Amino acid sequence: MYIHYLSYYIDNPSAVQVFSFSLTLNMSLMLPAEIIDLIVETVSTSEFVPFDKRLISLALISSAWTHACQRVIFHSINLFDSPKNLSLLYALESRPILRSMTKRLDLRVFDRGQDDCILSNILYHLTHVETLTVTDYSSTGILPNSPSRIYEGLIHVVSLPSLRGMAIYHLFLDPLSGRLLLPFSLSCNKSIDYLFLERFRAFTSIQSNTNALLASNCAQLSVLQPKMLHCGQSAVEGVSTFLSRLNSPSCEIDIRSINHLQSRAS
Repeated sequence: MYIHYLSYYIDNPSAVQVFSFSLTLNMSLMLPAEIIDLIVETVSTSEFVPFDKRLISLALISSAWTHACQRVIFHSINLFDSPKNLSLLYALESRPILRSMTKRLDLRVFDRGQDDCILSNILYHLTHVETLTVTDYSSTGILPNSPSRIYEGLIHVVSLPSLRGMAIYHLFLDPLSGRLLLPFSLSCNKSIDYLFLERFRAFTSIQSNTNALLASNCAQLSVLQPKMLHCGQSAVEGVSTFLSRLNSPSCEIDIRSINHLQSRAS
């Protein structure tokens, strides 16, 4: 019977709203949690109904359906320059159970239009992130000595025991020393499954005053220990210098943990 219901709503995603109001409470309680999760996941990927409407209709059935819909909604969070960030922060503050549901986090940082306080507070509220993607479109980079609290928020996320992989785009790199300008620091060695570094940018005069600070700070910081390291295509000259630093004790990445290294030349 459950397979019949599931196959019907896979073939007729526009009937989800009718389904949510016609399904009685007793019948919804009869469905196993696994079937509810499967229906919610299938409906959430439908192309026929807007994402919000699909899951809101299902969430009205019962608390079991609400919880299943919340797991899908909060599983992946994209933090862009969006007015929805304030609503997201309110939800995380008022419903602590939602904080552990986010497994994938995508953060994009710009120079203008963002409320860094809201973004950093969202980062501080997440507790079980497994994969982190940071794309830095700012002109200065995400710096520890800037008024923005995003740097500290990322320290919290990267320090989570659940984190297993990271991808960092538009990372600043010093062409002379090969030193990376990571958007976070570590208080202890961090072992992860993979680290993707893509689209390096060369240090400019904006970072010149920060370079000495980074050099002194990095000597006191622990390092990343990825099992797989991927360095993407880049036109910045310092990439080869960075790769040569992997054997150096001062490098931000511990090569001894790497069992797969991939680098693409420009």
